[in-house]
Amino acid sequence: MNIVDFNFNGDAGEVEILSINRINLPQDYIEFMKKYNGGEGRIGKGAWLILFPLEELEEINEDYCINEFLPNHCIIGSSGGGELFGVDANGNYFAVPAVSMSDEDKIVLGNTFFKFIQRLDTYLD
Repeated sequence: MNIVDFNFNGDAGEVEILSINRINLPQDYIEFMKKYNGGEGRIGKGAWLILFPLEELEEINEDYCINEFLPNHCIIGSSGGGELFGVDANGNYFAVPAVSMSDEDKIVLGNTFFKFIQRLDTYLD
């Protein structure tokens, strides 16, 4: 996987967010975010990914009314073009259209952060 064109935000510092919307964030995601705290850019063959900084997750999830539309889910990023990415209470990483945000429209992309990133490239291709 090519992440050369991805601009990371940098160290998350003292940010200690372990859960959002009553779900525990997966450990692999937390470890990645502690080191890079999200970012934005092209991954793989050209998929665009925005990973929201840890300190903005709560506000972003409130702004999208995730508890209303997708209870027990947490949005962690977007494509910048209508797709939201998140994690559910079972630790599954998913994509969902921002316009519908329903469980029926949710597509599971993996059960680890690495699998999510790998699958995201082909999903958005």
